[in-house]
Amino acid sequence: IIRKFQLGYSLDQKDNLFQTAIRSGYKKEFLEKTGLIISYDNGTVNDRFRGRVMFPVHSLSGKTVAFGGRVLKKDEKTAKYINSPESEIYHKSNELYGIFFAKQAIVKADRCYLVEGYTDVISMHQAGIENVVASSGTALTLGQIRMIHRFTNNITVLYDGDAAGIKAALRGIDLLLEEGLNVKVVLLPDGEDPDSFARKQNASGFIEFIKQHETDFIRFKTALLLEDAGTDPIKRSVLITDIIRTVAIVPDNIARLLYIRECSAMMEISEQVLLNEINKIRLTKEEKRRNVPSPPPPLDESQQTETPVYPEIPDFPPIPEEEPVDQGAQIPEPPPIEEPPESLEVRQAVSNRITQNLQYSPYKAYEQALLRYVVRYGERILFEKEDKENHQLTAVKVPEYIQSTLACDEQEIQTPILKRMLEEAISHCSDEGFIASRYFLAHPDPEISRLAANMLGDKYQLSKYHTKYKEIEQEEDRLLALVMHELFALKNVYIQQQIKQIEAEIKDLQMQKDYDMQLMFDLLNRKKFLDELKELLGKRLGDRIVLKL
Repeated sequence: IIRKFQLGYSLDQKDNLFQTAIRSGYKKEFLEKTGLIISYDNGTVNDRFRGRVMFPVHSLSGKTVAFGGRVLKKDEKTAKYINSPESEIYHKSNELYGIFFAKQAIVKADRCYLVEGYTDVISMHQAGIENVVASSGTALTLGQIRMIHRFTNNITVLYDGDAAGIKAALRGIDLLLEEGLNVKVVLLPDGEDPDSFARKQNASGFIEFIKQHETDFIRFKTALLLEDAGTDPIKRSVLITDIIRTVAIVPDNIARLLYIRECSAMMEISEQVLLNEINKIRLTKEEKRRNVPSPPPPLDESQQTETPVYPEIPDFPPIPEEEPVDQGAQIPEPPPIEEPPESLEVRQAVSNRITQNLQYSPYKAYEQALLRYVVRYGERILFEKEDKENHQLTAVKVPEYIQSTLACDEQEIQTPILKRMLEEAISHCSDEGFIASRYFLAHPDPEISRLAANMLGDKYQLSKYHTKYKEIEQEEDRLLALVMHELFALKNVYIQQQIKQIEAEIKDLQMQKDYDMQLMFDLLNRKKFLDELKELLGKRLGDRIVLKL
């Protein structure tokens, strides 16, 4: 183990390392920058780690970038551990102790054990468990979490019985959930830490103990805080708020709904109340991220020539000129939230209604993709259209553009609940202070509220590789192009359905002995026209996979 982790000892003389390094050709400048020595104004030089057991910190590739030193003497005035300071080669927030030795074992086991200190990692290696890393006694950072996420989605945090220490670490664990990791927690027996417990176990015994005692993090946190709050209503209110914040950061919609259901049972609170509060938190976070900008200025001529051609938009009634909206003005309250009855029968009825409203149709997925932009950006102006008679500019917002473009082809949204959402967005999008996401999340109909919550989640999670090296164009920056793309995709499905219907009619006609030749000719001409239209749409949509309808 000593050879594997390259453990060592720094002699007790105040400048032994410095003198030895200088004789070996090392420069004082670099020894000081990497924190191995401390220089004083009077010219004195001291070794930072003198009289300590040394733990080298290895990067992911195995290079030594820093050190940790543990004192052996019992002296209350001396810090038990000291660590290398930040330097050009060492950034504490991006390093994990033991990751170089653990990465292959983490991939093989598809799980990472997270402990606190150097000796915890080493003792678990001695017990035969190698998929373990340490945060070195500090709160987890985003860089450390993303390093773990490169190798696994599953992480188990090992705690000793110190309740104060556990509560202090809870906030850092929330970051794990926010990054989409599956987090489990194991509470070790009283008086034990990973170091002492590992020395009493072999690998199979340790892993068996973990399997029997590991708990989902949110369940663990809820139980821990509930026990601490007891029957005090004020404390319970605070803990419920804390749990809600934790559940709200879970990125996966299905996992989040399951957590809501479980927390509802544990805390004896309605699922709908929890859902409403979580939706408010996620909405606030989304608004901060987007920082909804003012409407874009009218397009100049050069921009208009580059804009793809889209169907003619019917004339809209002129919109009266308004004063700029005061960002600090009081925003009208959304529709009141009706608390749903708690009976199982009513919940089942709501579930059945959702199923009926969203039963399978070839258009549903494409319509949902389109309505997602209505929920997220329903108050946004896409462009301004000039009236041909009075030459006045009319603002065209997202829901209005979608409805008018569909109407040009005598189409409409087929799914009832989505059609209703579009109609409500159109009727309210010109209201002062209207924000579509807030309106639909707080909608009195729980079906619409849940659909809106799902639509407000990000469709994709971008690889950290892309965001590291360049700034990625945001969705709202190319909103018109995205909405148009989804409209073309929906039109493409309409055409495919018509082609299928015509093909079925041709097949039925061919089954007849003496069929109408003129009708067959008309059907074939209609199919040819639709095939050509489908080909044009395919070019507009680009290379894409069309699923079997």
